[in-house]
Amino acid sequence: MLGSIASAQSENKDAAIDPRLVEIVEIIKERADPNIGSEAKLDQQVSVEELYLNIIEEIHTASYSRDAEDIRRSVKHFEDTYLKSSAMDLERVPQLYLIYADLLEDAAIDADVQAALIDFTKIGNWFEQYVALTLLADVHATASERQAALQKAQLALSVIPISPDNIELPYVNYAKKRILSFMAHLHNLQGNSELAIRGSLEYLQLTQGKPDLETDVDLINNLIYSYGLARNYDAQLYLSEQLLEIEKNQSSSVAGLSEMRIANVMNLSGRYTDALSYAQLSVGKAKHPIVSRVARVYEAVALVGLGRVSEAHEAAKLANVNLSTDHILNSETSESNLYLAFLLAQREDPQYAAQIYNRQLDVKAQKFYANNSRDTTAMLAQLEN
Repeated sequence: MLGSIASAQSENKDAAIDPRLVEIVEIIKERADPNIGSEAKLDQQVSVEELYLNIIEEIHTASYSRDAEDIRRSVKHFEDTYLKSSAMDLERVPQLYLIYADLLEDAAIDADVQAALIDFTKIGNWFEQYVALTLLADVHATASERQAALQKAQLALSVIPISPDNIELPYVNYAKKRILSFMAHLHNLQGNSELAIRGSLEYLQLTQGKPDLETDVDLINNLIYSYGLARNYDAQLYLSEQLLEIEKNQSSSVAGLSEMRIANVMNLSGRYTDALSYAQLSVGKAKHPIVSRVARVYEAVALVGLGRVSEAHEAAKLANVNLSTDHILNSETSESNLYLAFLLAQREDPQYAAQIYNRQLDVKAQKFYANNSRDTTAMLAQLEN
């Protein structure tokens, strides 16, 4: 379906694509190709240290759900496996996550969670401090405190030994790969495409020979988001086209995410038929409620673009979008919801559409100032500590 994108782009537009972006895509395409590098993809025997790291990654993945019981189950798996005679002391890792699970269960506010975790960043060996810093960075990121999240991520990177011994090497490799991909993700969220590209390339170079294909696909998904913030639609179209090729062999770690991203790109480029198809594909695949909801919103946007307004209202209802006038003009802060309401109003009430447009500008300004305020506060707090 996206075959038409390549032909629609002029040679000048293709030439305008950052060559480093092309390099990232080509590396990932080669890694995902089942006919290339098959020897590197063969299952290798997992060492004891890699087994521990795999379970630690399982715990950290469970923490994304913010489900206390899910975290505790993963911690129990680690405690049942870990031997105290291990070359690297890891006993503070389960303690850290159990405290985090308790805080989530008690519905602690983000500031209290951050305060409770900060001590773990100063005790134990470098890896235990690293794990605490990465969890703290995630908590900041979840609270949209991206500058603070980047600062904690940079601190996590700084505690990793530069010249590790053989025993520590698996931990160093794991730590570097994980934090570099996380930092690239944060740069993408902030629309820092330049820094995101550099971080993505550094990550790919570090994982050469032992790739994590799901993370590789996520890198492209995040770059699509970043270039959307930068309003670089040529880059978005290029990445979307390439992502479809890669997804023939390898999917994102989040079901439906790629299709959701592509649906948005198609909407922005006026390709509403394609957008509708990919939004519906995303809805069909998605397991995460946020992916499913946003895909429904993009489905509604595509339907408006196709003139199918009544169906767009139905899709908006399924996405739990409150389209009441009072809510849209006074309470709604989701930019995608406001955009959908604006498109509907353009067809139904142009005067109301103008009011929504002004509301969109107000929300953008409020988010800009709020983010800057949070970032400044976090930076001052970091200096004080």
